[in-house]
Amino acid sequence: MAYNNSNTKARTTQARVLFTTSEYEKSHAKQPRGYGSWAFCNVDAWSRNDYLDFVFFYKGTFTEAKRDAARDFAASGVRYVMVCP
Repeated sequence: MAYNNSNTKARTTQARVLFTTSEYEKSHAKQPRGYGSWAFCNVDAWSRNDYLDFVFFYKGTFTEAKRDAARDFAASGVRYVMVCP
């Protein structure tokens, strides 16, 4: 007889993406918020000469843009993301 536990739920774990806003705050002297076009970049690519190839833009509120960026960066295996100034 096979064991079947119907109370067990399959769980999918998505890698957590961590954001930093330090460069944005340095440039704008405030925290990111509100509606607009938001740029996000892999932290590791920021110091490269071709960092613009790694910048992705999202339109909407900061919360919506951050959520969408987290989904896309996690799917790419990127863990650390910065909000670009």
